[in-house]
Amino acid sequence: MLDLFLTLVDRLLDLAKTREKGRDKWVALITSLHKELITIHSDYLAFFERAKADLSAGTPVREVLNRLIERRLPNEAARRTLRATFYELQSAHFEQENQFMNYVSTVHEYMSLAGTGATCSSAATSIIDEVERRLEWGDSEADVSATFSELLTETLRGLRGRFDDVTKEYGKVQAESV
Repeated sequence: MLDLFLTLVDRLLDLAKTREKGRDKWVALITSLHKELITIHSDYLAFFERAKADLSAGTPVREVLNRLIERRLPNEAARRTLRATFYELQSAHFEQENQFMNYVSTVHEYMSLAGTGATCSSAATSIIDEVERRLEWGDSEADVSATFSELLTETLRGLRGRFDDVTKEYGKVQAESV
């Protein structure tokens, strides 16, 4: 009888260790992905803020638009990879603890603002497309510049707000992992 009890205790300890290893893997994965997200978020803020400053300084819309198109290219692969990874993590049916899935869901919401699901579009794409349309329609430089600036402001506000939500969930993951 004592042997059965000790065997049961050993199995429970093994199960706890296995669960802890799985938890450690999740925390490591989330920490790594969060670092990438910080880089991408900082990149978004930098090139959108630069575009706003250029527009405010009177730089022609086409010139600002071309710079925006060029500036987004260096981190495009990282954005696509991160977006696809979080999309797949959210789509997967992991039986993980809530704080992990809450974090993944919150990042997915951030990425949804920055682009659509696992697709290749980004926050910049929708802005670029709208400004290009207005230029093709022959809107005045002043009107296109004002629209461009409004789009940048709205996007920056949205990205910052959603990133705040992401950092709160990340903090919860970190707090609950110690």
